[in-house]
Amino acid sequence: MGSLSGAPAWWEPKRVTTPAGEGATSLGTMVPVHTARAATEARLVVEILEGHAIPAVVDRDLALYVPQTDGAQVLVPSSQLGQAILILRSHDLPTAGPALVVPELLEPEEPPLLQPLPEPAPASGRLSVALLAIGGGVLGQRLLEVALAPGRVSARFGARMPIFEQPWRLITGGFLHSGIDHMVSNALFGLLIGVVLFGTHLYGGTMVAWLIASIAGLGLECLMSPEATVIGASAGNYGLVGLWVHGQLERSRIVTLPRREQLRTVGVVMLLVPGALTPFSSTGSRIAVLAHVVGFVAGFFVGTWFPRRLDPSGFPKIERRNRVGLGIATTLVGLGILGATLYG
Repeated sequence: MGSLSGAPAWWEPKRVTTPAGEGATSLGTMVPVHTARAATEARLVVEILEGHAIPAVVDRDLALYVPQTDGAQVLVPSSQLGQAILILRSHDLPTAGPALVVPELLEPEEPPLLQPLPEPAPASGRLSVALLAIGGGVLGQRLLEVALAPGRVSARFGARMPIFEQPWRLITGGFLHSGIDHMVSNALFGLLIGVVLFGTHLYGGTMVAWLIASIAGLGLECLMSPEATVIGASAGNYGLVGLWVHGQLERSRIVTLPRREQLRTVGVVMLLVPGALTPFSSTGSRIAVLAHVVGFVAGFFVGTWFPRRLDPSGFPKIERRNRVGLGIATTLVGLGILGATLYG
């Protein structure tokens, strides 16, 4: 293999493969993780890393490498650099910075193990918006109960058949609750996950996900249970969970999630599954299980159009979609209020 662009021999790009010959496989872009005093010492470090299933090679063993000093560097795939560093530190071995990089010539560079997440908006602002949204729903229901009596509010504004004749009920039904316990549980649920998503998906994407999930969940529940009146924010809240899970999957495609983050994602989902699929509450009232499931699925797919903020190069597009999302959410809520005012 010849040199490239007349560069010094010790810096030429090289393709690193496991034993040469037919069927050899590329190790990808290699970066230094350890500097040894001699090649024999470096090969001992290679054995340690390979014992943890991390491919490693000594730079002096590369066919095109011309050593400049008596030392040797241990190279590992860039995608496993973080893991290799942790392993060497656990063996009290020093780690090297990325002074020498051996690029992959025929395959694209793999993403790094870790990538810093973008800074979200200040938590105080996100919390204020979430509290304002929850407070608006609570205040609106309270005013309706004072004007119409509590028993009539759900019947007049909840989602029920024939839903196609009064579709605005699919919007207003998501803001109503059957009692203080129902309201508080949904408010806390929405507050906790909403504050997170306002930072990762911005306000427009989060609001659209909640509304579409709520409309889809309440709508299908009405179709499957035509005798019931369906109310509550839980379908929309599970839509937010679906949006969050979609964002975690997006993140895992870009970088390898730390084990703690993987466990947290699985733990959150498993924690919410029993509540989502339990058909009756502790008071004996029926829970709209189908609305929860449909809401989760709807929120997950909304994430394909309102992705999580991860790659700074995509932030301008996300900002534009955020503004569109705010317009959609405002329009839907306005149509719901208008329908309730004219026909409720």
